[in-house]
Amino acid sequence: MGNTYKKKAKAKATKITKEELQTMQGYVQAINKTQLDIGSIEYQKSTLIFKIGSLQDKLTGYNMDLQKKYGDVSVNIQDGSIKYKEDATVN
Repeated sequence: MGNTYKKKAKAKATKITKEELQTMQGYVQAINKTQLDIGSIEYQKSTLIFKIGSLQDKLTGYNMDLQKKYGDVSVNIQDGSIKYKEDATVN
């Protein structure tokens, strides 16, 4: 005859522990905060890219003003010295 003793089946858990839940929630909160930070950084990046374009436009316009005053020259940005290009005339 076979063994009639049956092992008692272990009850299946219906919830994770409070500590496990807190750990998971902490990870999800950290992920959400990081995604928010990335969005903020991307916005700052977009704003700075626009600002660079605007500053470049202003520099181009200023260079045109200087070209009217000094002619076709190259200006040393460190000390302000002018290098005249060959065949350039001063207005």
